[in-house]
Amino acid sequence: MKKLPLIILLLLFALPAWGATYYVNATGGDDSRNTTQAQVISTPWLTIQKCADNTVAGDTCVVAAGTYDEQVTESTDGTAGKYITYVSSTHSNPLANPAGGAICRGFNLNHRDYIKIIGFQITHVNTTYSFGIDIQLGQHNQILHNYIHHTYGPGIDVSNTGTDYNIIRGNTVDFANCPAVDGTPVAGYCKGSAFSPVGDYNLFEYNTIKRVNDYFAFSLGGGSYKSENTIIRNNFMGYNNNSDFPDNTHAEGNKECTGNGTATDPHTSEQYTPSCCTGSKTGTCTARHIDGVQFNTNATNLLFEKNYHDIGDGSDITQKHAFLIRADGNSGVKMRDNVWKNLTGAYYSSGTGFRYYNNTIINSNGSGVGWIMYGELANTRNVDGKALNNLYYNTSFLPSSRPWFIYNRDPANELIADYELWYNYATYYLDMYQAPTPLDGETSHTVNSNPLLEVRYSLPSNSPAKGAGVTITLANGAAAEATTTLVVDDAFPFVGQDWAVPEASGSAYGDTIIIGTNDPVTITAINYSTNTITISAAQTWLDNAAIRLANHNATMDIGAYPYKADGFALTGTWALADGTVTVTPSDASLVRFVEVFEDGIPKGVDYTSPYTVSGIGAGTVTAIMYGLYASPTPMIRATNGGAPVAYNITSSVVNSAGGTISNSQYIESGNTAQFTYTVYNGWKFKAWAGTCGGSGTTTYTTNAITADCTVTVEFEAIKLNTFCR
Repeated sequence: MKKLPLIILLLLFALPAWGATYYVNATGGDDSRNTTQAQVISTPWLTIQKCADNTVAGDTCVVAAGTYDEQVTESTDGTAGKYITYVSSTHSNPLANPAGGAICRGFNLNHRDYIKIIGFQITHVNTTYSFGIDIQLGQHNQILHNYIHHTYGPGIDVSNTGTDYNIIRGNTVDFANCPAVDGTPVAGYCKGSAFSPVGDYNLFEYNTIKRVNDYFAFSLGGGSYKSENTIIRNNFMGYNNNSDFPDNTHAEGNKECTGNGTATDPHTSEQYTPSCCTGSKTGTCTARHIDGVQFNTNATNLLFEKNYHDIGDGSDITQKHAFLIRADGNSGVKMRDNVWKNLTGAYYSSGTGFRYYNNTIINSNGSGVGWIMYGELANTRNVDGKALNNLYYNTSFLPSSRPWFIYNRDPANELIADYELWYNYATYYLDMYQAPTPLDGETSHTVNSNPLLEVRYSLPSNSPAKGAGVTITLANGAAAEATTTLVVDDAFPFVGQDWAVPEASGSAYGDTIIIGTNDPVTITAINYSTNTITISAAQTWLDNAAIRLANHNATMDIGAYPYKADGFALTGTWALADGTVTVTPSDASLVRFVEVFEDGIPKGVDYTSPYTVSGIGAGTVTAIMYGLYASPTPMIRATNGGAPVAYNITSSVVNSAGGTISNSQYIESGNTAQFTYTVYNGWKFKAWAGTCGGSGTTTYTTNAITADCTVTVEFEAIKLNTFCR
């Protein structure tokens, strides 16, 4: 064996195997210390910015608990395989205590690449700062498991063409664009979005977003702004009420009331009924709307899947849109396997290849615009749109001049809608609207029956939605000899590895599909113009073989949840042996992937059962299972001995004429929940009650939750004094 020269050996031993780890502590830190001292936990720096000024590729800044009144600007890039990492040392369990991280004012990652931000609490106490985390024109960054709330600007700003290949995962965003002083939102500022998703190949997944105006929104139409190959999936977009905000802080702008309780819809020029135009009011009033996904810029190959959007009561919100996709020139927008609850409408303006299938819509009632206004603006052109296998439960819109179901604003638009289930609905088609076309051009296959929905709107074995759907596409021609080239009737519903976003593993994954009765294969590439799919393994098939996503049943069901005899409850355990963590879920078919953390830092992921991650030391281990289907709890923590169970806490008012209560919650076992109330004029608070147990007056804190339970608030009318003469 050839020996290395001594000088080379010395150089090899002099190079660190990993980057440096620096420590920051708001208590006892000192920025005058040098880089050698700051690598010792007992002699840390004082500020995060000091660490940022000294990092190079591969370095880590470990930030202790405390408040750091600074917005950190990173001036150095990491590299592939050598990220610069910022991690809060008190946030080693990303699901247990989102408010427990080191507190700072955010991170500026403009023009920066390969940076990780993990486990911080980011909040603004005034209007000095403009965002939580800003990564405009940055690439390959990862924003993981942060708690971002009461920010002056967007929670996470990914907004510029050239902001590409970023992963935004597992964050909680609350009161974005709504800074607070002493915990109270600043009046007049709460008007913005949680995320601004622009750029290419960006992934937004497993985030929880609450109390915002827009969830995923970018509104700079025209110019060179665009969003291509973006994936938004498995996020929970949660509860939202005007009562959460001070007066006039969360508005869509001034509306001109007509005097008969209506105002003019700014998008359609039709009349609608904002909550602030009551009675015979005329002149201006402030109304409010929310948007789940809003793109006023071109969206190409946008995948929006398996998200769970429940606005809660939301009775005081004027317009509650699931999505608004408006720019001309959209192409290949796919919305599949989502749950929308308590929302009142959606818009899609123009484009090619809109695919909307296997979604579940619950309790979409009110004076909204109808569920989907396809071709929202007059004279917009839509080509080749399809809506299939969607379930609508309790959907009724008033006044009757507003259709509730999918409809065309322009008869020239091309839209097929079929194999839907409608239950407890009201539908109105007027001459100005064009009804959609059935799949075969002649006969509708609509089901008008109670789907008998079970927990989280899944299907029981006797549901009329079970097996009542249609296969999304078919093979166009047989393959007698094994091949990897598949021509289909319609390739638009699918995603190929060639444009999919790199995931937690660093690799991109196309859809896993099943062709006929074959084994599952992955789509490696798609040519949408020729409907040609390239698959990962050669197979044979018959002409007109059914093609479906691997998580759908062979006989297609209607709705976001395919029938599953064992249901969708997910628990799991983990075990550590010889430096390897093995995670065992209760049902691997419910899991997309598993990630293991040590002391808050991601150590690895596994997409295949049995799930294992190696290289674990003596630190605190956290194992997270990322669920495959839409859920209000998209991440489940596996622990050594079993995953915590989550329970429903249902809130209600004894006499609703007196006021309201904050929304029902879904809480992990052993945690507590808090509820507040809003009392109307002429009433006063009387008492809290329910089965959860707890205490409080203005704010009610439950006991530790161990089962489904209830919280109720009771009001009583204020008795006026009377005087007799």
